[in-house]
Amino acid sequence: MNTFILIENGKPVGTTTFENLEGYKVLPAPEGWDGNLERLKYENGQLTLIPEEEYIELKRQKLLKERIEQLNQATDDYFYAEAAERGDYKNMGEIVYDAQQGDEDAKFLLKLYDAIWEKEEELEEQLTNMSLSELEQLNIQELTTSTYDQVKENLLNGGE
Repeated sequence: MNTFILIENGKPVGTTTFENLEGYKVLPAPEGWDGNLERLKYENGQLTLIPEEEYIELKRQKLLKERIEQLNQATDDYFYAEAAERGDYKNMGEIVYDAQQGDEDAKFLLKLYDAIWEKEEELEEQLTNMSLSELEQLNIQELTTSTYDQVKENLLNGGE
């Protein structure tokens, strides 16, 4: 039984054993295809396998995007957990107001905010230079917690 690829809106979206299926362009699977739709490229009416190097880079870019989103979320989570601990703060407006009123915890949180977002930019830059295997092995939660704990410790000890 032959496998055919369903093309919808210029992208491979599934497989079938039927040569025709209403609503889809149906093309035979390329020779040597491993069953992974992400390995296929549809251009100019042709369905081809993506070369290995290109496929690895596509996977790296997709994972990089996921890791950066995880990094952004972990940074927010870290900061707001610290803000909740130091004054049950829920948003920056409260922190800024209290800092202007002289509250030491709020002042510290403003420094921490600037310091961890600066560190986040550095981490994001490091991520962009990582290989696929490095990104696959990376635990964002561990990375951010240890890094931001060090940033916080530096601030508490009078550093910047």
